[in-house]
Amino acid sequence: MRKVNYKEKGITLIALVITIIILLILAGVTLSTALSDNGLFKRAKEAGEKYKESERQEDEALKSIEDEIDGIDKNKDEDEDEVIERSELKVGDVINYMPKTNQTTYSVSSDISGCITNTEEQIITQGQYIWKIMNINEDNSIELIGIPNGEITKLGLNGVRGYNNGIYLLNDICNTLYKNTDLNAEARNINMTDIELKFSDKAKSEIASYSYSEIQYGSIGRIEKGYIYPALFEYENGSGIDTEKIKEDGIDHNNDGTKLAEITIPLRSNEEGVAYKKINLGLYVKQNYFNIQTNEEYYKDINFYNLLVDENVDFWIATRTQYANSGRTGGFGIQCFFKNDKEFKHGLLVVGDQDTGDVDTNYCLCPIVTLNSDIKIVAQEDGSYILKK
Repeated sequence: MRKVNYKEKGITLIALVITIIILLILAGVTLSTALSDNGLFKRAKEAGEKYKESERQEDEALKSIEDEIDGIDKNKDEDEDEVIERSELKVGDVINYMPKTNQTTYSVSSDISGCITNTEEQIITQGQYIWKIMNINEDNSIELIGIPNGEITKLGLNGVRGYNNGIYLLNDICNTLYKNTDLNAEARNINMTDIELKFSDKAKSEIASYSYSEIQYGSIGRIEKGYIYPALFEYENGSGIDTEKIKEDGIDHNNDGTKLAEITIPLRSNEEGVAYKKINLGLYVKQNYFNIQTNEEYYKDINFYNLLVDENVDFWIATRTQYANSGRTGGFGIQCFFKNDKEFKHGLLVVGDQDTGDVDTNYCLCPIVTLNSDIKIVAQEDGSYILKK
């Protein structure tokens, strides 16, 4: 039998309990240190957030530097652009203009145009043009003229509806197809005022002395009762309805009439009393029609004359014309330019007592685009000019 030795060493229960208590105390202290308001976890989280904030600030600083560099590059590019002063430009200079519009076609119904040959809609398509400077205005706006550079669709007009709606159609088609919404550039058709501003004294003298059937340009002619006149004519300067007193406070012959309260343009009706009226006592007309052939001597600027010649098409001029003749009849139309003889005539639409002519009159448009003074003209290495807002 083995003899027990009570002197052998070991861990007593009391020592074990004390050790466990000490460990629990240390664990509590450790957890308290880690989880308290100033604990390790919170400080680690704060350190992480500070790192992210530092990283964000660094990214912002880098982006700011990049933006500054980009701005320097942009300013450098702008400085390198050779912005041309208006005084350095001249009539006939080519400008790289491109229309920007949501429409490339324009439909014209016969109840507006008055056409009889084609009773279906005319589809006017956006044509290809070379754009050249026609005029540099005092306010530094610039007017461009479109020179055909391909096939161009013609517009047909006829009768009283062609006369009443013609100027509206010409301008609205041009603006719809050739404006640029980014540049705030509006478009219209060329009118007689554009051309008259360029006439030389020789041209003005010849026009002033022009006589048609013994009625001189600018004088008053009379059309007998029984004939008709388009409804819009009543509101135009130069009209005298049953009176020799000629209207001087009406609309001019370039005005499309859309802002008149007395008549709705475009006018779709072809009825007597609406689209046209019969002359009762007599109609007095201030003659504004002329038919002359021109050459370079008729213009103050040969470059402008070359623009008209470059058109190389017969085109509408958005100006209404009227005449009376010695036989006490007359006619109403819209001015035209004929390419072959460099000649001004008019597309005769209403004659005598006919509200509709026997044939339609078909000519091309001549679009004019106006660039505001804030549009920059920038020279390119190839000598051309581009536009910048």
